[in-house]
Amino acid sequence: MERIEKLEDFRPYAEGGLDPQIVALCNGLTSIRVKTHASCEGHLDHGHSHPWVGINPFSFAKREALKILLEDFNKQSDIKWECATDWVVPVDTSNCPGCTEDNSVKISQEELRLLQESSQQLGQFLFDHRKDDRIK
Repeated sequence: MERIEKLEDFRPYAEGGLDPQIVALCNGLTSIRVKTHASCEGHLDHGHSHPWVGINPFSFAKREALKILLEDFNKQSDIKWECATDWVVPVDTSNCPGCTEDNSVKISQEELRLLQESSQQLGQFLFDHRKDDRIK
């Protein structure tokens, strides 16, 4: 069996079925055995204005392991992430600021780009820490 050492080679979700800017985070979550069921890279013209990934319910231990890795990532990132119920989202968007009841957007293209870039960094971080003893 071939060993996969880079996130870009780990492709349970190939681009095409997912928004391109959320693939890395979905793949990173899958690399630590967290199953996803929905995702979005965030859009300025419809839906939510931030990236998010819906995760399947899993054991308390797995949720706590994900939280440990998110805490570690947040120590080194300007944009913080959390596991809010069954969603992995940037901290400031768990109540969807930037989205109104009609899903109109209140953030800029640059803010969305930074959130998308952070989602990719988080995906890489999760992949790089997939063998961390604290999450087994």
